[in-house]
Amino acid sequence: MSLYWCQVPDLRTLEMGKRSVITSEEILEQAYQLACEQGLRSLSIRSIAAACDVSVGTVYNSYASKTELINDVVGMFWQRAFAETMKTLAAHEGNDFIAFCEALSQSLKSALKEFRKDFLSDLSALSESDRLSAQKREQQSFIHARAGIKQALLGDPRIKQDQLTGALTPDALAALVWETLIDSARDNMGYDKTLFELLRSALY
Repeated sequence: MSLYWCQVPDLRTLEMGKRSVITSEEILEQAYQLACEQGLRSLSIRSIAAACDVSVGTVYNSYASKTELINDVVGMFWQRAFAETMKTLAAHEGNDFIAFCEALSQSLKSALKEFRKDFLSDLSALSESDRLSAQKREQQSFIHARAGIKQALLGDPRIKQDQLTGALTPDALAALVWETLIDSARDNMGYDKTLFELLRSALY
């Protein structure tokens, strides 16, 4: 009589029809896609587990809380949006600052369209702890965006540099441009175009 040895799977990590192994990157990508389709408010550990075809416990192995997962989804959104931003900056470096801002505005609107138009309003609808945490992650990303705008501003040789004083310092202008781009993309309004015309009149 032959004896066969086999390893018994750990029943704590296996469920019928469920995957037993998944990377945190795969979980994040699935969460991102779910947020694209249904909004940030749809995200929960259970919904992500179902989308990944894994147990809830498997998701918790990578993310200790829903807040952590939402933070990474928000971070991924801005990272992808800024990837296009950096391409835009490289293409317009040393050229017209307003043309750069126009390209950046379009890039941001396209990113929001890919994700969800109500992405920004979704943030305000999260629980207070999730919202504050996500906003903190956003602000970290926004530092890079404002730095890119400032770089483009200082790189335009036609701008009257003596105009960049008082309320029109490079840092102040970069913050104003970025906040206007966000508002314009969120509300689908032409605030950005109005600002660009004002800046063109004031700086050139």
